[in-house]
This record gives sequence, C-alpha cells and structure tokens, in this order.
Amino acid sequence: MDAQEETILPVKNFDNNSQGCLKLLAEIPHPAETQVILESTGVYGKLFVKTLAATRLDLFEVNPHEIKQLSCSMVQTKTDQADAARIAQVGKLLAESQPKTLEKYRAQYNPHRENLALWVSEYKRLSDASARLKQQVKQLAFHTASQVQVILQRRQQELEQILQQLKTTKKEIEALLQEQADSPAQCLLSIPGVGTLTTAMALVSIQNIERFASADSLKAYWGVYPRRRQSGKYEARSRMANHGNKLMRHMLWNAAKSAARHNPICRELFERMIAKGKSAPAAYGAVVRKLVQIIYGVLKSLTTFNPEPKIT
Repeated sequence: MDAQEETILPVKNFDNNSQGCLKLLAEIPHPAETQVILESTGVYGKLFVKTLAATRLDLFEVNPHEIKQLSCSMVQTKTDQADAARIAQVGKLLAESQPKTLEKYRAQYNPHRENLALWVSEYKRLSDASARLKQQVKQLAFHTASQVQVILQRRQQELEQILQQLKTTKKEIEALLQEQADSPAQCLLSIPGVGTLTTAMALVSIQNIERFASADSLKAYWGVYPRRRQSGKYEARSRMANHGNKLMRHMLWNAAKSAARHNPICRELFERMIAKGKSAPAAYGAVVRKLVQIIYGVLKSLTTFNPEPKIT
C-alpha cells in the first residue's frame, strides 16, 4: 500500500510454508524500503516470522485487538483480501502517527526463546491434565459401580505418568534457561521468590517488555489487580481479577508465598498488611502486585534485583 493507500501489487495467495514465504519475499520490489505488518495469529505466524526476520524487511506483528481498535472502516465484509487491506491501513497509520507504538510490535525470531515457549506450553498442558485427573480420581472415590477400582487404578497410574512428565519437563526448562543465560532471565532469577518456572512463564508471556508502557499495564495483562464492583451505594468486596494466563497467575501466587518469607521488600509489605488487619490472601495479593512491579523494573532496566534503594 502506497502513501495514497492504493494497492501497489495485485492480491496473491501464498502457502504458509517456507517456499510460500520465499515467494512472497520475491514479490516485494524494494525490501529495504518496505514495512511488513502481520496480525498475530499465535503459532500459525511463527514460520513466517522466522523466515522473514533474517531479511532486510521491517517486520511487525501487531496484536489483533490493536488492529480492531484502529480500524475505522464501516464495511463489514470479512474476506482475506479485506483483512489484508485493513491490516495494511493500520500499519500505515501506526507508522505515520504512532511510530513508537509500532516499534513495540517489531517481530524478532529467537530460537532459544521459541524452544522455551514450546516447553512452557507443554508444562501448561501437563499441568491442566494433572488437575483434571486429580479431580476425576477424587470423584471416583464416591462411585458405587462394582468395577470402580479398576478405573480408579488406571486413572492413578495415568496421573503418576503425567506427574513424572511434569518433573522431566521442568528439568528441560531449567536446562534451557541455563543454556541461554541471557540478561532478562538472569534478572528475573535474581528476584527472591521468583523461581525457574515463574521466570520461564514470564519471559514467554512478556516477549518484549517494551510492549508494556508501565508496570500497571503488565498487571492488567496478567490479571493481577483488584477488581472493583460498585453500583450506587453498594460496593462489593474487591477480588483479584480472573482473566489472563491462569497458570501465570498461579505461578505468581506461589512466588508471592515464597517472596513473603525470603524477599525483604515483599516480607515488609506482607507484615505491614497483616498488621493492618488484612487477611493472608489479601496480603499475598499485594505481594503478587509488588512482584510484578519488581519484574517490570528489572526487565526494563536489565539489572539484577537490588533491595537497597539507590543513593544519589
């Protein structure tokens, strides 16, 4: 799309494989002067990013929500061609009016980080499977069928296998973090209470800390802020938001319990909340939010955790 929002090249379809990506690259007349905007589609866009990230193209992977917010067309047509034009218009708008925002979406391919994301995804799958099986084993204890013990034994054996796979998956994640030894990972691991799994989940979830304008935006992304419900004179008790990555919130909650004992900043916060009469869950929720602030701070500055304030 040119400066007048006219389509320069005719619409073409390319297969989502290496050959298709190379054919698309060959169709671009001036790669060094071209910005490529794609809508984030999860795993389906990874091959495209991998293939084109090594070229001279400026490649940006924009969040679908951002594209929807910036799309101003009233036309409700839903086709591949219409979607491509809409994404191109959003990319042009961001490049001209919000270049800093567009830069946050710059796509980069990191093979080590991709492996880490794969193993984190496997850990999440196994964790969900183990939770379901534990619930099923618990329910079978109340079953009245004569052969319930046969099924119960099979489920317990399956659960043991999954728990063993969880252990080996955790070891793979630990090994990957040791192999990378990159600055962001070391920054997160330096925070007392933040362990290997929390570090891996955070790195995969955040991708690039520049995507988040503040620690509050990261809290909102993970759903770790108090959710307020008020109508007229009635106001319900605040509860933790429940959207975002469920496993990430679970990891942060466990990290908060450890940080409340071993992290001096979090320990002081926890004790202060308890002294005010707050319940332990409320105090741990405050520690979770403090941990997110610390995570944001160390990643933004690329420095290891230091509980002592800087003296200037």
